[in-house]
Amino acid sequence: MTSVATPIMNYPKLFAADPAGISAYLESGLAPVAELDALLSPLEAIDGFRIASQELQRSVRAGISLSNFFVKQRELGKIIKDLGLKQAQAIVEGAGFVSLDESPESTVSQRVAERYAQLLHAQSKMGPWIAELGELTKIPSISRLGETSPTIERSAEWVAARMRKAGFQSVKVLEEKGANPSVYGEFTTIDPKKPTVIFYAHHDVQPVGDNWDTGPFTPFVKGSRIYARGIADDKAGFMAGLAAVESFFETGVEPPCNIIFFIEGEEEIGSPNLEKFLKQLPEGLKPDVVILADSENVETGVPMVTTSLRGVASFLVSVRTLMGRGLHSGFYGGPVLDANTALSMAIAKLFGEHGEVAVPGLERPLLSRTALQNLMHSPFSEESFRKATGMVPSLRLIGNTGGSVHRRRWYDYSLSALALEGLQPIADATALITGQARALVSLRIPPGADAKKAAEIFKKHAEGLDVFGAEIRVDIRAGMIEPWQGDVNHPMVARMAEALTQGYDHPAILGGIGASIGFLDIFGRRFPNTALVPIGIEDPYTNAHSANESLSVDDWCKTIYSLILFFDCLGNPS
Repeated sequence: MTSVATPIMNYPKLFAADPAGISAYLESGLAPVAELDALLSPLEAIDGFRIASQELQRSVRAGISLSNFFVKQRELGKIIKDLGLKQAQAIVEGAGFVSLDESPESTVSQRVAERYAQLLHAQSKMGPWIAELGELTKIPSISRLGETSPTIERSAEWVAARMRKAGFQSVKVLEEKGANPSVYGEFTTIDPKKPTVIFYAHHDVQPVGDNWDTGPFTPFVKGSRIYARGIADDKAGFMAGLAAVESFFETGVEPPCNIIFFIEGEEEIGSPNLEKFLKQLPEGLKPDVVILADSENVETGVPMVTTSLRGVASFLVSVRTLMGRGLHSGFYGGPVLDANTALSMAIAKLFGEHGEVAVPGLERPLLSRTALQNLMHSPFSEESFRKATGMVPSLRLIGNTGGSVHRRRWYDYSLSALALEGLQPIADATALITGQARALVSLRIPPGADAKKAAEIFKKHAEGLDVFGAEIRVDIRAGMIEPWQGDVNHPMVARMAEALTQGYDHPAILGGIGASIGFLDIFGRRFPNTALVPIGIEDPYTNAHSANESLSVDDWCKTIYSLILFFDCLGNPS
């Protein structure tokens, strides 16, 4: 891939060196990137600008709704617009901004010049794209098993309309009976002579839950992050891909590859109808690569191509200590074991001395040399890890001590008790020994292992535990997902890693994630000879599926640059 020597990550230097240009950008809106202060501070010599600018910067640091963030910028834009031309010109030029009309040296090829223009165009559009991402995020497109809703349909229609605006053709809202709609679209007519890429993201989101600091569907800016449900998982994935494609459309550059979008509406409930939806795609479609924009980066600012995921199996573990009614804890406490305690003891027996999963037969798979090398190059800071997870200071890390934290997260078994349920809620509890309790337990299964076999091994072992003779029953729940391993040596992986390296201005790494994504197996069956390349927009601070989900705006912008570069190099590999 031919590199482009342009300061695409230096926000202030890319804004037009004229008052009208600066005003236009502020009125359309800049993205809340980390460099925003560096852009605004040099302009504070302008009469009336300083107070409003500092107020905006304080608001961003403290937190402000995304809509008010753009309102305050428009006020700054009006101040510059109202200045006399000579005064404003002198101040703006003194700030050191260079013109957006500047281009690479005349000696470069037309292709490099076009790519340069696309990157500059993308830089100028980040604010408006963020505003549109905020609008999409306001749609509460929560997906639930067995239910459809008008908000999911509205979200799909929004996605389809936005794709048409970006120049997509053959845009369709795909439907299946009892399923949430997905969206399909082709950017320009498919040319069989060009390589083909399918870009995947999803527009459905997780339920909200409790403990949000702000309204979950009212995007909120704080620093260089935006908080809202679905902002990162995965509406930012869709908008990043769309922004990259629109950069071709609005600069009049024909992409050197066929680009197809498939935006799902059921990922958050396990993609139960994805196989049916993929059958609606054109017959004979043979993509060269599928980009799946629903993974994560190992650290903020460090891009990663995901090369493996763990599988998952869930279990309902039920414990019974009494045949029928409960007993008075004062009369019978001591000789009679209550079910809640028995359940806790049973779960504890599934762990070893260091908190590792201690189930005979669930052995750690051997790692390939490539996986070991990837682990060596994956950055880790325990301080950052603790900060991102919110661990209490006294809590020690658990797991096999013979491996790094990344190895424990990506390539080892883990066990989590997701929910415990007894017969008495705490608010109404009496002095009663209860005879039944149950827990929902999740087992993550490393790449190289078989999820079905692992689930049977776990079931047999857990049911055979001796907790003072308590009855233990384990039911394997539906929704099991097998682990996944990508082909790390596939040329498409290398191309994506190079595009991410340029777009982020940081070496990309190849690594695993500990989560489980069912759609990879489905895509693999539908397109058996196609490279599947998951990339991430989420980072350790995203808090996906939990309260205060957030997006790093800087990383989102860099992902857009990376996708522009990848689409370009897919059809121009040199």
